[in-house]
Amino acid sequence: MGRVIGWGTGQAGAAATRQLVQTLTPDAVEQMIANGLTKEMVQQLADKYGAALAEGGAKLAYTQLEPRLELMQKILEMWPNK
Repeated sequence: MGRVIGWGTGQAGAAATRQLVQTLTPDAVEQMIANGLTKEMVQQLADKYGAALAEGGAKLAYTQLEPRLELMQKILEMWPNK
């Protein structure tokens, strides 16, 4: 999934994921779709990350949760209406 979306990896990757949120374009989303990304995958990940943030506790130590949720939400906002 990370190769298709291009997010950062590991705890240090949060900055790369945040950068991707800031620079994401509709063309980039189209490329992700061409590489196999489905809307269902994005929605499932958004739900997973949202639930983990809501649960809190030890899961909040994973610095990728919030940036990845933001990224999934932005991808969904830019998803083409074909």
